Amino acid sequence: MSKILITGVRSCTGVHLTRFLDSIGEGPIVGSGTSSSVSCDSGLSRYIPCDFQNGADVARLLEIANPQIVFHLAGSSDEGDPEALIKTNIQGTWHLLDVCQRQRVRPSAILLVGSAAGYGPVSDARDSLREAR
Repeated sequence: MSKILITGVRSCTGVHLTRFLDSIGEGPIVGSGTSSSVSCDSGLSRYIPCDFQNGADVARLLEIANPQIVFHLAGSSDEGDPEALIKTNIQGTWHLLDVCQRQRVRPSAILLVGSAAGYGPVSDARDSLREAR
């Protein structure tokens, strides 16, 4: 079993991933997000709040969690606030990878997850975002 960190653990994907990993006996699972607390009855062994826009906060998270595997789901899809998108999605991911390099916290795997929001606004999401053409 590997020690797993799931950032953005309260997202829809985070909740389902936590349940799945817990159901197959993976873990311990440490969750992180911007909320100050979350119920640990969700399959988490621990929850650590973290602001990914703050490099020191990310460093603290990784020092405490010391994960072998990271599922990085923390992000924003708020098209109305482009500055928040950049700070959360780009700068936040940079902090995660930079801390792993600088502090020598070397997970064996880091999965960086995006969403369809990366394509930008579309007029008809059902037809415009198909995987196959």
